[in-house]
Amino acid sequence: MIYRYCTPAGFDIPLNLRLKASQISEFNDPFELALGVQIKTAEANIQKDFEERPDLLADWKVTMREQKISFQEDSIEDIIQKVAAFQISDLRRVAELIRNEWNDKLGVACFSRDFDIIQMWAHYADDHKGIIIGIDEKVLTSKSEELFDIEYKNELTRIPVFANPENIPLYEPYIKQALHRKEEKWSYEKEVRVYIDLDKKSPDGRFYIGITADAVKEIYLGLRVHETTEIIAKEIVNRPKFRHLKLFKMSMHSDEYKLVRTKIEI
Repeated sequence: MIYRYCTPAGFDIPLNLRLKASQISEFNDPFELALGVQIKTAEANIQKDFEERPDLLADWKVTMREQKISFQEDSIEDIIQKVAAFQISDLRRVAELIRNEWNDKLGVACFSRDFDIIQMWAHYADDHKGIIIGIDEKVLTSKSEELFDIEYKNELTRIPVFANPENIPLYEPYIKQALHRKEEKWSYEKEVRVYIDLDKKSPDGRFYIGITADAVKEIYLGLRVHETTEIIAKEIVNRPKFRHLKLFKMSMHSDEYKLVRTKIEI
């Protein structure tokens, strides 16, 4: 089971059987899909490029003249340093272009592995006035959607620097790694994601992943939920296609910093 933390507007999921997908630029983490550069190995890689292809030296000199970069004509060491600096700068530019390109074509639907994360209820479920929709991941992935668990690390995904076209790596593996990585302090979210291509907008200008009624298994009500929200949840559970749904209400544990759930019988 995976869990979608929502405001009460999240009732759209069972009512319209769809999951909203967001673009990367809409996320609250500005480091989403941020790509770094492997600076420490850059000069060594350029040195290797030169040893493998000494003929590249003439091309590098032409490039630096075009870019108005001063260098010592007779110093291989200086040229390698200048080429490395230029390649690092150019790779940073390319990384930003990649980020913008993927933002335009990729949609992301986010979930958590747990339903009782206090901070998640506060941040994403309207200060505990919202809801969680429990989704059966096996039913979701049976529609060919693929789930990715987020990896939490403090280092950005870093692309190595080369100046020999034959050694420049394909960017896609690094992009995919960056898509599945966040800084360690986000680890409390226990996040899992589904990615989709943004090839068609709905009439409301948003992007959605269609789901089936049997994918929706549970609804959780926040401990501060309004009466109206609870009434809507009960009405949904009473619908024939959702008789399998389980409805829970969250409350505070009496002795620990912990949320507990109580099943609501309809």
